[in-house]
Amino acid sequence: MTKNKYKFMCLGYIAKNDDEVDKYVISVVTDDHGREQVLLVTPEKIASHISMKRVFLDENIIYTQTKKEHSQWLNDVFSKKLNALSSLSLS
Repeated sequence: MTKNKYKFMCLGYIAKNDDEVDKYVISVVTDDHGREQVLLVTPEKIASHISMKRVFLDENIIYTQTKKEHSQWLNDVFSKKLNALSSLSLS
């Protein structure tokens, strides 16, 4: 279900004072309506498929990936070089 219904992309990250990643900015677009949601996710949560299921469920997004599929998902989402985002406005 997740593979066909949603498109995911990491837009960048928000850095802590020491230039470490504080949160990743994840864009989720539904294929049905083209509606985009932007989520802020900590590195600890994004690393675990179980944590991501909870994050997405809180946003009414069904995420059914197994641990192996989640590893592939991470590769796909983080396939491009990420930049720190200096400002972010969420509507």
